Amino acid sequence: MAQERQEGRRMGPPDAQWVAMDTTNNEEVQSLAEFAVNEQNQKSNGGNLKLGEVAEAWEMGLAPDAGHLYLLHLIAAAPEGQPAGMFQAIVWKTAGGPRLFMSFRMKSIIGCQIL
Repeated sequence: MAQERQEGRRMGPPDAQWVAMDTTNNEEVQSLAEFAVNEQNQKSNGGNLKLGEVAEAWEMGLAPDAGHLYLLHLIAAAPEGQPAGMFQAIVWKTAGGPRLFMSFRMKSIIGCQIL
């Protein structure tokens, strides 16, 4: 994110970096993860992923009045005994409060790395 460029210029504040967040009993992180899974389920036309847990979370402050980006590594599974997977989600929480779904991708099936 901080590495993205537009017309030869770096986007975001010059000192922007991902900062690790505590995921233990963190209601904000849990809410962002649930939002990401729900949005992915809607986007995939009837997806049925269920959030298991948030393994890791990072936050990056953006330019003034732009809000924050959240990078989440979460474990989710489809019901009916399908294997759980590790997913990476990015959510943008704007300064005004709305959350925007940016991306969601599988990192691995638990026990198997996705190449």
